[in-house]
Amino acid sequence: MQAIRGSKYHFIRTFKKVTNRTPYQYFLDMKLDIARKALEGGHDLQRVSADFGFYDVSHFIRRFKSAFGVTPYQYQRYMGK
Repeated sequence: MQAIRGSKYHFIRTFKKVTNRTPYQYFLDMKLDIARKALEGGHDLQRVSADFGFYDVSHFIRRFKSAFGVTPYQYQRYMGK
């Protein structure tokens, strides 16, 4: 098998060209989407924040609101959990 040549910057540029997101943005979006599903399942906000590797609850809340337009509390209330 032949090794792929190129820098990590080439990978990042190519990835962004295909997905319109950097690899980190993609990773964070996937992490937030799975965390959202955990909240839908009725899981505790603090537990979800810790389980998905956010620095603290306020960090998770800021990222969640940025991605979905509402706080996790508002989302859970909307989902009836």
